Amino acid sequence: MQRSQRAVGVSIREIGQQFGSEMFITVVVESFRRFLEGADLGSRIFATVLRVVAVGASVYFSTLLAVSPNSRRTILDNLPDEVPL
Repeated sequence: MQRSQRAVGVSIREIGQQFGSEMFITVVVESFRRFLEGADLGSRIFATVLRVVAVGASVYFSTLLAVSPNSRRTILDNLPDEVPL
């Protein structure tokens, strides 16, 4: 059985957009983490971690969708047409 090979192009622009989103999320999450550290939430560590993860994921995907038409197109292409209830 012979495997077919396809040339795969690497988009430097797309990688740069993802890197920019990563840098932005780093700044936001680190700032948010320091804010929560000062808020004395020691007994609610699980809730604090969930908040940091939720903020980080929201910021990353929002930024990536805002700066990358390719990511927007990929996500929209993979969404279902209808959501069964």
